[in-house]
Amino acid sequence: MSEQYTTVYSGVDLKAFADAEPATDLPGERPRVVMVGRLADGKGHGVLLNAVESLGNFEGSVCIVGDGPLYDSLDADIEDRGLSEQVFLTGFRDDVPRVLAASDVLILPSFREGTPRVITEAMASELPVIATDIAGIPEQVVDGESGYLIPTGNAKMLAERMNELLLDPDLRDRMGKVGWKRAKRFSVETMRDNLDHLYQEFLRE
Repeated sequence: MSEQYTTVYSGVDLKAFADAEPATDLPGERPRVVMVGRLADGKGHGVLLNAVESLGNFEGSVCIVGDGPLYDSLDADIEDRGLSEQVFLTGFRDDVPRVLAASDVLILPSFREGTPRVITEAMASELPVIATDIAGIPEQVVDGESGYLIPTGNAKMLAERMNELLLDPDLRDRMGKVGWKRAKRFSVETMRDNLDHLYQEFLRE
C-alpha cells in the first residue's frame, strides 16, 4: 500500500549550478540546446536528430554532451543527415555546471529513466526542460510551466516545442525561473531534512 512508502529524492548541490560560469569552448551558436548523458540505447538521440532535421535551418545549435558506445554511429548519422553545422558531439565533459550555464534549453527524449539528476541540474541552472513523460520526470518538470513533457519517440512534438523555445527568449526565461524555484525540492538540503524527519519518526515509533 502507498502509505507504507516514503519518497526521498536524491539531492543535488544546486549552488554549484546556480553559480557556475558559462563554458566558453562549446561549439555552435546560441541559443544552444543541450542534451547531457551517456551515448547509449534508450536515451532518444535518434528522436532528437529527427526533430532537428525536421526544423531545417534554425537560429542556434545543439550540443550532445557525453560519451558511450553510440558515439561513432551518432557522429556518422549527424554527417549523413547533413547536420554537422547544427549538431555537435562534445564527448565527455567534467564541467557540466559550466556547460549548462552556457546553454538555453535541456532536452531529454529518453525511452526509460528514473528521476534524472540532469533535469534537476538544468532547473538549478534556470534552463527550461523538454523531456519525455515517463517515470519520475513529471515529478520534476511541470508541463507548460517549467518546460514541456512529450510522448516517447515523438520527434514532431519535440521539434515543435524546441522551435517555441528557440524563438522566444522571454518564454525560456519565464520557464527557467519556475524550474529554478522547483529545483529546491530536489536539493541536498531537502534530502537531508527529509531523511532526518524520517529517522526521527522511526525513533519515536
